[in-house]
Amino acid sequence: PIRFHHIVVGVDGSPNSLAALRLAVGLGFRDDATVEAVCAYRPHLTSQYPFSTVLPPYGPAGEGFRDPYAITGGAIDAAADAQTTLEHALREVFNHSEMRNVVLRPTEGPASEVLTRMAARADLLVVGARGHSGALGLLLGSTAQDCVKHAPCAVLVVPAPVAAEADKPDADRNKVGLR
Repeated sequence: PIRFHHIVVGVDGSPNSLAALRLAVGLGFRDDATVEAVCAYRPHLTSQYPFSTVLPPYGPAGEGFRDPYAITGGAIDAAADAQTTLEHALREVFNHSEMRNVVLRPTEGPASEVLTRMAARADLLVVGARGHSGALGLLLGSTAQDCVKHAPCAVLVVPAPVAAEADKPDADRNKVGLR
């Protein structure tokens, strides 16, 4: 069987990226591989760069982890928000914010460029499929498509979980494995 030593997974907090994280960590657990969970961010306003992560776009209610309308005393720290996105993703999927052999890496830059660069030293790149289609997909492009075209290693694109899968009891979320 194929064994992996270093797996990179893109995480933005979306259901598809959580499914990708679950699969990447499962493969890493099976092979005792290092899994590098990467959240790309840009320190710009989301309105200027609609698909960069400044405020994580997928919070528990879909609005991100911070209230975009709240008045805060300081500047938005995009790197800290990306770190929070990664920690929240681990908690959401595995009920832990830290795991053995899982490295959380918030990284500045466009998602497809960051993931492709990080994949240079990996055996496998795992990304979630967003599912944009038609004119919207053509206009927006796709991180997954860009990674498939440009990554120097194998790329695994993971679709969104089926609704029944997402509604499983919390006890099942602690299990790491492949189905």
